[in-house]
Amino acid sequence: MLKIAIIGCGQIGSRHLQALATIKQGAIFYLVDSSNQSIETSKERFKEAVNKNGKSKFEIKVRKIDKIECDIDFAIISSTSASRAMLTEKLLSYTRVKYIIFEKFLFQNRHDYRNIQDLLKEKKVKAWVNQWMSSSIPFKEMGEWFGSDLEEITIVGQNWGLGCNSVHYLEYLDEISGRRGLTVTESNLDSKVIESKRPGYYELTGSVTIQSETGIKMTLVSENLETDGIVNIQMIGKSKGLEATLFNEILKCNYDNDLSGKKYKEYAIQLQSEKTGAIVEGISKNGSCALPTYGQSMKQHLMIFDCFQSVFKKQFKLSNTCPIT
Repeated sequence: MLKIAIIGCGQIGSRHLQALATIKQGAIFYLVDSSNQSIETSKERFKEAVNKNGKSKFEIKVRKIDKIECDIDFAIISSTSASRAMLTEKLLSYTRVKYIIFEKFLFQNRHDYRNIQDLLKEKKVKAWVNQWMSSSIPFKEMGEWFGSDLEEITIVGQNWGLGCNSVHYLEYLDEISGRRGLTVTESNLDSKVIESKRPGYYELTGSVTIQSETGIKMTLVSENLETDGIVNIQMIGKSKGLEATLFNEILKCNYDNDLSGKKYKEYAIQLQSEKTGAIVEGISKNGSCALPTYGQSMKQHLMIFDCFQSVFKKQFKLSNTCPIT
């Protein structure tokens, strides 16, 4: 029977738990959150998803982080970024953990990235970050269709979360470029930040351009306009092109090949409540998964961190801090 702790049971944490209702083997879930409402919402969502005949395989326990009474197989750390490093340190000081899945944006403070990396190494914990884009079937298919032909990617939308969501696209570029390294080549971020829906957190608008060592250029653009929820994706190659829109978990793609002509394809993007179960089962069986490792994700976060942090430094006089969730 697996022992799984979910640290932070808000919107995303509750969806992780809901997805875990599908795993074939039994599990004890340890829910850690200071909000009773978040705990109750998580339980309700789990009940909605679990098969009636499978309820006996699962047990849910509500605990404080220092009161988990055993070693655990998995921890999913889905708290806000401000407390994630502290909660990780606290968890690993009280409990032995085999695997961790972190939510992004990882941490607000630059020094936390190296500190947590050292702690994971010391405690012999294997860890990944939930940047799902590069392992999703639609985006994998798009990248494979281009192969070595791809030269440029442009992502444009209105208030789509450049701060918190950029690392999904960075991971995608990193993966399709063979993980040879990424560099920010241009930054035109707006000087004024936007208050997030979550108090104390902020979002960014403007544009950032990243180049891979293989020569692929990616430009991320988030316009400070009333959002329509649509993200426009353009991918350009030497002899191929693709234009797509992402809206409400539906990806609509128009492929254009100089040799074979045009093709339209529509994809459904999996919800988080449909993904985590398979990820946990895969790690449990093979000790690995398709999500980026902590080390890979850390490099992506730190590369964009300095770019973002310069805006917060000017706006709030913050040093080495990015209040992004």
